[in-house]
Amino acid sequence: MRRIVLVLSLICFLTSGIITAQEIDLETVEINTKNLNSDYLDKVQNDLCPTSVVKLQDEIAAFDIKQLPRYKRNEVFHQVLFKTTNGNIYTNYEKGRIVNAKGKFKNVILPKKLVASLLEENDGWQIEENNYLTTYEYDGINSNRYFIVLTDGTQSKRIQYRID
Repeated sequence: MRRIVLVLSLICFLTSGIITAQEIDLETVEINTKNLNSDYLDKVQNDLCPTSVVKLQDEIAAFDIKQLPRYKRNEVFHQVLFKTTNGNIYTNYEKGRIVNAKGKFKNVILPKKLVASLLEENDGWQIEENNYLTTYEYDGINSNRYFIVLTDGTQSKRIQYRID
């Protein structure tokens, strides 16, 4: 019995030494999230964008063009195709900055706010399918649109919904 108490005391002593040895005081560090392509994100994202597209756009904005295997320092323009299972975005970079991007996605998960609005305005209809198109120009026009097909069992209709 005495041996068990001694072993348990030794384990507690060693464990407390390990725990206190891992305590570290950390300084507050300010992180700068502003990057070269924040303008792109500001123009293409809002609360009605599909979540899957927003995630891909975040990756595109953070992408370091210099990491491409075919990157050549002396070339000013680079084109990169970013793909997901339901769509893609063609992106053109000039010296690391996104100068334009065009994307198309099929059957994205629609935002609840949009679904509620569509079904309220089209009582008795159901959403059959959708496409989401996004276009970005650094010094030009930006566009984000849904093309939605609604059916009521016998008829169908296409609705275009701009979110920019």
